[in-house]
Amino acid sequence: MNELYIKIDKVSKQLPDLPKKRSKNLFDILGLERRETINSKLVAYFFSAEEEHGFGTLFFDSLIQIIEENNYLRENLEIFKGAFSVLTEEITRDAKLDENKQKRIDVTLKAENWCIIIENKLYHHLNNPLEAYLNHAKKRTENVLGVILSLESQETKEFEEGKYKFVSITHQELINKVQQNLILSHVDNDTSIFYLREYIKTINSHYKNKMDKPQLDHLVSSIIEQKEAVNDIVKKRLAAILFIEDTIKDVFAERGYKKSDVWYGHPANPDLCFWVTPATEIIESNKIGIAFFLFNDLLSTEGLDSLKEIHLKLEQVASPLFYLDATYDKPNAKRIITYRENDFLNPETNLKTKLSSILDSFYFNPGGIERVVINNLPKYLNYKIASEYQE
Repeated sequence: MNELYIKIDKVSKQLPDLPKKRSKNLFDILGLERRETINSKLVAYFFSAEEEHGFGTLFFDSLIQIIEENNYLRENLEIFKGAFSVLTEEITRDAKLDENKQKRIDVTLKAENWCIIIENKLYHHLNNPLEAYLNHAKKRTENVLGVILSLESQETKEFEEGKYKFVSITHQELINKVQQNLILSHVDNDTSIFYLREYIKTINSHYKNKMDKPQLDHLVSSIIEQKEAVNDIVKKRLAAILFIEDTIKDVFAERGYKKSDVWYGHPANPDLCFWVTPATEIIESNKIGIAFFLFNDLLSTEGLDSLKEIHLKLEQVASPLFYLDATYDKPNAKRIITYRENDFLNPETNLKTKLSSILDSFYFNPGGIERVVINNLPKYLNYKIASEYQE
């Protein structure tokens, strides 16, 4: 084992493991997982007994149970019963101060003789004008309760010498209680179960992210501790990637194909070209793919007819590593054939020799794939194999 192997092995053993990757939920896919306004709409949806989800007052009953079990209010909980409506983004027009008259309450549960204000928090700090929310709600009823629904427990906020409170309930407490109280046989709507499951997943994902932070902090500290060795490995990895890129470019140039962007184009027409797995992917997976493409004008009717003939001829290629692939990778491109190999390189492999051997054995020999393709393109194109343009 050479010095670099020893260094990589030593550093790897000293670095902590990465946190286990969680699976995505619907809100991750939509990019909405951190949007408090979206989360508040979901909270309101589930709290509303009038919605079609079929959960009735499940969320409301769970909320009241948490308040009761934690003895947040010693009196008047019996008041919070009966039918109620659910509002989102209610504007505080009845606040006392002018600067607070255009604030928005995340979720309001409003009955004839009581009101519950829910301040919904995910990642933002609690710096909202809670007293303004309270004053707005008091214009309609004296029976007002505030709830701070957040990822972490908050201090209870008291107003008017404790007469009014904003009590703290975590998202985890709420979804745990909801799951305890949920009776699936009472819910006929599969879509609603799906919505609830995805909502619970996205709440749990926020806690997973928070739990991962100490582990990631430890990883950062460990990398800084080992910075000299890590930087040396990173520099050598980058040098290896550049070496692979340059070698691939040189090997194709020697056979008449010039690189442009990620393509290696035929000298007569770059619409006949190769694509090779990027060097970073080769380093990470030790896999290589070499695809031969037809692009743009070569995909005219004649070109597509030619592709059928080419595929008939290439069926004779005797290797399980080749795939005849006529699917569109892009609207203007079709693969002619693709070479794929796992375990591409090993410690004894010379990259240029290995790549040259693959290309010369299959693509660039007298009866090889390049000649089959050129011979079956429309004759009026008068193309030659790429190497003949170098003579």
